[in-house]
Amino acid sequence: MITTKSLWLAALFAIVSFAACDSDDAGDNPNTESTSAVLYAINTSSPDGFIMYMGAYAEFPETEPDRANMVELGSLSDAVTYNGDVFSFNWDTRTVTKWEVSPELALNRGTTISFANVGIPAYAPFTFHSETRAFVFDVLNGQVVEWNPTDMSITETTTITMAPNGYSSLAYRHVQVHNDRILLVVNNIDPDSGFKVDDMVMVGLYDVNSKTMEYKTDARMSTTSSSVMDSQGIVYLTPNRGIHFPMVFGNNADVTNFGKMLRFDMNTGEFDPSFEMDLGALVEGAPSHVYLLNDNEIVVETTVEPLPESITPDNYYAVARATLKKVSVSDEQVTDYTVVGENVQSWINNVDFIVGDALFFPAGEFPDNDYAKVNTRLFRVTSSGAGLLYEANNSWPVTIQKIR
Repeated sequence: MITTKSLWLAALFAIVSFAACDSDDAGDNPNTESTSAVLYAINTSSPDGFIMYMGAYAEFPETEPDRANMVELGSLSDAVTYNGDVFSFNWDTRTVTKWEVSPELALNRGTTISFANVGIPAYAPFTFHSETRAFVFDVLNGQVVEWNPTDMSITETTTITMAPNGYSSLAYRHVQVHNDRILLVVNNIDPDSGFKVDDMVMVGLYDVNSKTMEYKTDARMSTTSSSVMDSQGIVYLTPNRGIHFPMVFGNNADVTNFGKMLRFDMNTGEFDPSFEMDLGALVEGAPSHVYLLNDNEIVVETTVEPLPESITPDNYYAVARATLKKVSVSDEQVTDYTVVGENVQSWINNVDFIVGDALFFPAGEFPDNDYAKVNTRLFRVTSSGAGLLYEANNSWPVTIQKIR
């Protein structure tokens, strides 16, 4: 059953979860031989949860793909690309499967490795550092597992400094890698304790050479779950919709720094004391997700305020409305993407929806305010504007990412 709490967790994770099942090599894609490839994964909804499909395409499909030509997966997982391959993470079994992408764009199942015996929790943040070094982090229990994505073997488990009591790294897609440092967004929001939001931001900074973790905080903004990094190693930290929900319905009247955006410099390993932007004031709403188009322009998914009077914790994701706005970081100029408009219900997106110079943004609608149903209008967004690609019933994109 799909509930408000499960959708809040998905928003905090910044992606809907899904899991790989035991289907064989597969999902032959009717494309001719191609040197370029894009991973496109979608979720479909049902009364019992979500089912995921993924496929490889020469370029992003501008019409809804035929699921018959995609690999069918289950729920509670994730899939990402690295170094020309696809990796699916099954959070139920704590396994990772490597998929090779053929010249004809078929996804062929390869080796699977298991993290079940090392105690890694579901939705543990993961990232790739090099062809032979990848990491899965468990800051709540103070450990990081290093594994080799080339030969698909676990290298070692290292004990690290645990996050402060109650803190965990939930935003597992928002992990940034620059040189030999890895940044994780860390937060402390307990849905069973009134959705209290901390009035500071915390990040974990891991050094892959010394194999040590340290935690950095800044009181200029509230807890965050989103991060994007530019080409120079500058990370922008912002709220996402998983933070807006508790700000509305939680015991957070004392939190006054929601909606800010800060910068963290991966080169120095410190927050930038000279930069602070009141992003919420600029976009005249609640920043829900932020995407980086280039080193100066960001796209802000904005929850429209004031919220409808009919909104409650149970119908928040069906009733709240959203729009997209472009913000120039250098001069704080704001541009509305009017083609998207405000008459859409926001959906859960992530930083991997950018391919080349384009952001692919799904605007979701819940028929009859039913969380078990979702229809999607997919927009292609660039610095110069936005255009509608297609509409899909009962499905929405989960991963759009370059393979090669």
